[in-house]
Amino acid sequence: MKLVSVILTNYKRSDEAVRAFESISAQDYDEIEIVVVLDYPNREFCSFLSSVDCRFPIKIVSTSSPSSGLAAARNCGVSNSTGDYLAFIDDDDVWDRRKISFQSRRYRETASDVVSCGIRRHIGGGRETKISAVVRGSVRSYIQNCSGILRTVPSSIFISREYFYSIGGFDEDLVTGIDHDFWFKLAEADAVVDFVEKALVEEHVSGDIDTKMTTRIFERISGLEVFCDKWKPRFENLYGSIFSQEYFDKYKSIVLIELFLRTYRDMPEDSIKLFRNELGKVGLRHGLVANMKVRVIFLIGRRLSTFVQDVVRRIKNVVFI
Repeated sequence: MKLVSVILTNYKRSDEAVRAFESISAQDYDEIEIVVVLDYPNREFCSFLSSVDCRFPIKIVSTSSPSSGLAAARNCGVSNSTGDYLAFIDDDDVWDRRKISFQSRRYRETASDVVSCGIRRHIGGGRETKISAVVRGSVRSYIQNCSGILRTVPSSIFISREYFYSIGGFDEDLVTGIDHDFWFKLAEADAVVDFVEKALVEEHVSGDIDTKMTTRIFERISGLEVFCDKWKPRFENLYGSIFSQEYFDKYKSIVLIELFLRTYRDMPEDSIKLFRNELGKVGLRHGLVANMKVRVIFLIGRRLSTFVQDVVRRIKNVVFI
């Protein structure tokens, strides 16, 4: 049985981070080390860690400077770990106690480079949506053949240390698209992934955007451009220019809409205009937003009406509530 290093990244959260930690300590796999990476000082969480009774060794490290970002925090965790295999968990997620044992067994039984799994997403207010993002086989082929965009599951990855470093780890220059960037690197390397068809990760979406590492609106939109500029030419080499343009039009549209829906309640008018303009760029260039098979739920307020009308002209299958 080989050692698995679990990297728990933390940014300001305490109660949620305790919940995530406890799901790691409850794993039924015996050879685990836990590396907690603080991307911001967190006295309350550290107090818990100093007194917790855990059967696995715990190492607490900090990023080089506060608010270094999710990618830097994860890389910091890896560099301070010793396991043959790596698994990552965000501080608002929870694992099934069998996650590592299921994935390590699948890794041994197959010739895969990465093993992923399903998630169960809990949305504020008690609603629950089960996500079955089954990615199996060539990541490169999956991206080319899927009808929409690749849906990443951040806390689901199980990968060897050697393969993690072979693709360069997480890109610390990005402020958004960090998980997609990692999966795109897997596609570029023609990695093979296997999938445990069980919801072994619970993602809790509370709508609390203040403690997110990557949710500042203007920074996210600017970062989205940087991410797309990085990958569009590389996708052209992999899939051709037409596929690349269409893929990133869809990707940008979905990211913008999801960011809008998570932040609109406290959004000033200039931010609403920015979203409208950015979506307009994508929709007017190729009309691709109008052809996306997307279901979007809008909680409509009076001040959003102009923005929503713009979006509605470009999106079909919209559900209003």
